[in-house]
Formats: sequence, C-alpha cells, structure tokens
Amino acid sequence: DGTSLKASSYSITSGSLVSGQIISVSSFSGSITHFKDNEQVSTILDDAIKISSSAGDVTKNYDISVATGTLRIYQRSIVLTPDVVTGIIYDGRTHTPTNFHISSGSLASGDVISGVNFSADSTQINAGTYTTSIDSSSPIIIKNATGEVVYSYLDKDNADYLISFTSSSLEIKKRPINTLTSSATKIYDGLPLSSPYIAIKP
Repeated sequence: DGTSLKASSYSITSGSLVSGQIISVSSFSGSITHFKDNEQVSTILDDAIKISSSAGDVTKNYDISVATGTLRIYQRSIVLTPDVVTGIIYDGRTHTPTNFHISSGSLASGDVISGVNFSADSTQINAGTYTTSIDSSSPIIIKNATGEVVYSYLDKDNADYLISFTSSSLEIKKRPINTLTSSATKIYDGLPLSSPYIAIKP
C-alpha cells in the first residue's frame, strides 16, 4: 500500500512469565516497503524488552533469547478493463475505446498508472458489436506520489502490483436512412415512364 511494513507484535514461544508480571517491547528491527524487498528478517532488540512487576523492573531476572521473524509484502492485484463504448452510429471512421477503468482492486493512495494501450482488434469501422481488450504488452508504468516506479512492464516479477486484464465491448450501430423513388412526369408518348434516381429522405 506504499507504506513501510514493520513488526508490531510478538509472542512468548517458550517459557513463561511469573504470575502478575508484564512484558513490553518498545521497538523492532527491520522494515520493508516494496514487494522486491521481501523476506527481510525482523527481530526484537535486547534493550527494547522490559519485564515489570508491582515492585518495578525485573528484566534482569530472566534469561531472554530472541527468535527472528520475517517481513513479507504481497503484490497488490488490480484488473484493467476497457470502458464500454456504445451509442456510436456508423460514420465511416474508425472507433476505439478512449479510456479504461480498474474493475477489481485499486491503486494505492497517490499512485498513478500510465502506458495502457488497447489491442489492435479493439479498433473497428463497420457496424456491429465487438470485443475490446487491453494489449497485454502495453508499456504500463505505475508511479507513487514521489515519482518512484512501483510497477514496470519491464520488471513485472519484482513489481508491487500484479496486473491482469478483462475484455469489454464496442458497439457501432447501423446508420438509418429512408429512401424513396423520385417523382417524374412527361407528356404521353406511348413509352414507359420511369425515374433512375433515388432520393434520401432526411
């Protein structure tokens, strides 16, 4: 989520305190912020442990050993989907989605995504309903509020995000026209009367 991860809890895995006495830990070692920094060791510093009784500090009466823990950050999953495109009437020009949205998951606060491209078959010209998709080879970059790159298409395995894609749709409606045969007149001459012209009624 863009913030550092530090150990914040502990447990006694062996031995016990004298009844009525209390243990406290003031600090832990180790801190990570990114997925690529995983598996760092965290431990409790010896001088951060204090055991108290009603009579005061009794820490020196204990033989304390500290086991280490492991810090781990999981990749943040998001799904990118083209926006649905509807309401287009055939006009002889190509049409493609102009935007996308995150259909599952979310960006961490302050993060910005760029470099999202649509697949070639998401651009259409003829009337019909088509499936649109995001090009999985898009040069996607995500930066945090300080400008640090937290996802790069060049290093997906070590990125803080896990990105997947779903498809959407683009609809181009047929262009309606009303046609009627144009009128024609002539003086009778024994030959058929016809009109070779068609008028488009607005």
